[in-house]
Amino acid sequence: MSNIKSARTSLTIIVILFTFSLSYGQYNNTVISDAAKDQCETVITVNPLRPNEMLAGWSDYRKEIFPLEPYFAFSTDGGKNWSSGLLEIFGDIYTRGSTPSVAFDRHGTAFYTCSAINTDPQNREQSIYVSRTDNFGFEWHHTRLPSIFNSEQEKPYIAIDNTGSNYDGNIYVSWTDFKSAGNITSKILFSYSNNGGISFSNPIELGFIDETIGTACSLMPTLNPPQTHDFFGHFVQSSMTAIAPNGDVYVVWWNADFGDVSQSRWDNSTLKLRKSTNGGIDWTPPINEEPKVVSDNVNVPFTRYYYLAAGRYKITSYPVIACDPLNENNIYVAYTSGISETDITPRIMWIRSIDKGDNWSQPIPIGEIGDAGAEFFPAITVEPSGRITIEYIHSYSYPSYPDPGDYFVDTYITTSVNNGESFLPPVKVSKNISDANIGSNVGFFYQGCSSVQGTIFPIWADFSNEDPQMRPDVYFSPITMVDDVSPDTWSDNVYV
Repeated sequence: MSNIKSARTSLTIIVILFTFSLSYGQYNNTVISDAAKDQCETVITVNPLRPNEMLAGWSDYRKEIFPLEPYFAFSTDGGKNWSSGLLEIFGDIYTRGSTPSVAFDRHGTAFYTCSAINTDPQNREQSIYVSRTDNFGFEWHHTRLPSIFNSEQEKPYIAIDNTGSNYDGNIYVSWTDFKSAGNITSKILFSYSNNGGISFSNPIELGFIDETIGTACSLMPTLNPPQTHDFFGHFVQSSMTAIAPNGDVYVVWWNADFGDVSQSRWDNSTLKLRKSTNGGIDWTPPINEEPKVVSDNVNVPFTRYYYLAAGRYKITSYPVIACDPLNENNIYVAYTSGISETDITPRIMWIRSIDKGDNWSQPIPIGEIGDAGAEFFPAITVEPSGRITIEYIHSYSYPSYPDPGDYFVDTYITTSVNNGESFLPPVKVSKNISDANIGSNVGFFYQGCSSVQGTIFPIWADFSNEDPQMRPDVYFSPITMVDDVSPDTWSDNVYV
């Protein structure tokens, strides 16, 4: 990598260029899927054996049924062309599903996990499934993960150890399990496979809350007109797993703790984390102790549930996590939060640990566009060289919903070449501005980002397609870095 001193010097020279050229988006966007109805919850992964092969996933509303359906797409030419299909876990008639996550193992097998729902009235089921394919989705093999409640299970995240460690090949999945029994009990569950995904261990409870008041926060889309409403209570949600180069496993999640409407706008939500050094068998802190708090006051600080961009975005503080592939000590986390009680605009907040998760830096905002807009829903990827990329959504103003001024949104990335000490100015990757005020039912809840050395692969959904229905479609843009510190030299559509 270029040295950090030259990077910082470059920033003062080229910041004006960033502002007036890159902020408008210089990259061509490839449409992966442009079905006439809504698509959201986009994810992407790259085959470590053949980086021109990619798997994308998303939740799809094209048949106007709810819950949504899990769709996938493969590319074998670095993203120029894509072939897509429905993941038929229970068969086309009955499979519904959402909140996907995708990964490749070191042998080139592709994995897709989602919250799958069998809508057969005679055999209704909602479970977390891990599906795998060796032939670009022509044939899938499905494995149902064991559960504790066997009720509402959602937001799974899959990670595979491709590090060459003692646990190389292990497959890890964490997810949220909700159970309705008067109040709602929520748990972060974790399961692993050491046989290529054929079977998974009984789940371990990494975090739980059994005193929830009110309705649990779901990342599932709502098909009703969005409304701001009183929301209080607490629950756990939105876990994500990362693997260090020595095989250590980290799981972070959002411990949501909303006060009631009589309290301060700032609540007591936190990010919590556990670590395993033996392939997911044992954890620190021990399971019978409270998880480690890595950041507190973590939330868009409202006691009222909040929407942006005509209600298409339901703002949550779910975290993303990644490890430095060159240094097992460096762990990175980004999330959405207000900065303080007086600065409540959602921002992408950044924390990191340089001692294997024992201690964490103070949160700082990154990727700010500087026009009083809001940034939210980060995705993270780290290249083999250690360069960090954060992808996120930016809303062009921040009035209270439903003020018409916050309809316009874009997708941006920001990068760091010094292990997260600082970040380069943000770069707009979506070619067109999306006007979310178009009558769509389903909005966005997260997006994905992957990378190989020198190329970043952001994926997102936006409203810029010019078809008559103006529904959100799945977009992709490979961005090739000519050097580490000058985004004005980066090029678009250079396929690996």
